[in-house]
Amino acid sequence: MTIDDGVKRQRFAVKCRFCEAIHHGIEITFPVANDFGYWIVGCKGCGQDFVVELKNPRESGGAMRSDVKLSREEGFEGDRSIVAVEMAKHNLEPNRHECRFNFSSEPLYECKKCGHNLDSSAYTALKIEFRGIVAAFVAAQNYLLKGWADHDVAVVRMDIPCSCGNKHQATFYAKMVMDPGHGLDDERKLVLADITGSNLSDTLTGIVSKSDFMDLLEKLIARWNLLSDQIIVVSPFVGYAQMGNAKKLDVWETVLSILDADRSVFLTRPTTWNDYKGAMESDGIPLDLLERFDLQNRVVAQRNSKHDFHAKFYAGVSADKCEILSGSANLVSGPSVENIAFHKMSKVHFNKRYIEKLNLKKPLPAPKPRTSSWVLIEKSATGWSSFCMTASSYTKAKRA
Repeated sequence: MTIDDGVKRQRFAVKCRFCEAIHHGIEITFPVANDFGYWIVGCKGCGQDFVVELKNPRESGGAMRSDVKLSREEGFEGDRSIVAVEMAKHNLEPNRHECRFNFSSEPLYECKKCGHNLDSSAYTALKIEFRGIVAAFVAAQNYLLKGWADHDVAVVRMDIPCSCGNKHQATFYAKMVMDPGHGLDDERKLVLADITGSNLSDTLTGIVSKSDFMDLLEKLIARWNLLSDQIIVVSPFVGYAQMGNAKKLDVWETVLSILDADRSVFLTRPTTWNDYKGAMESDGIPLDLLERFDLQNRVVAQRNSKHDFHAKFYAGVSADKCEILSGSANLVSGPSVENIAFHKMSKVHFNKRYIEKLNLKKPLPAPKPRTSSWVLIEKSATGWSSFCMTASSYTKAKRA
């Protein structure tokens, strides 16, 4: 992977020489002069030290940099039995999570009084207020960099006008990047998660094309990535039998990229997982190699499967309530129409009416705990301001 300055950043995965635990790093290569050296790495799996030989050890890094005990720009002359020999260099981002919201596609939020497209209105208002929002975002960055704990998400709440006079409030969010000068350089990095005064049951119940279904599902998952503890996708098929491997892989990549691998569960048929493996291998990526070096998507790695089901539903699950989209559509775009329906229920009722009815031999995995610290950005009479808050209560705590 190259950038404009000619520096090459090569991702790699390497196995510990003793326990075969996988470590991930990035090797830097400069366009002219390079130093060859090594790291002594403390393995988090077994606790023993092993050696990784690489270019430019001082400049290289990645996830395993925190485990490096010693970095030397010289050849390693010690015991060769502790030098890692199994390494895979790659340009994969298997768990890339791309929150996105297409404001020009089928609207998810409509005014329950007049039916006006609130997705479009929210985006228009966002563009008008974006400069003030960025200033508040930067103020929060500077405040938190003074020594406060990391905050995972920046949440923006703003009023949205409607031609009928109904009052609405939109909630957007973006990753809270703790790097001065980076973060909100484009308003489309703010993802829409909610608009008050709308009724999703009205919008998401009826007949839609497969393509509109996929657009609406993407918007719902963008909502659930912020507002739910876990996202559950249950679909027996991805694509269809006559679809070529390249197009089928495109569908898989689209779906997996919008799912947070730490909080998402995908249940499908074993044959569908096999189709995914075949599509990957036809693209020159052996799945067994990905498994050996811990390079496969974590949602895929769970391999949640069931033979005998045809149910299709998608849920955002929280401790107190669940939102469910169900219908006839599989995960594929196209012009033909499908029926969909949206409803809410308690988690207890959801487990009883949906999860238990699947009769799974192995329970679905629980989500990882969420980061509870957010930054709230909103406008007052004096302009845009940012606050630290907890995700569970939305309680304003410290002014940034």
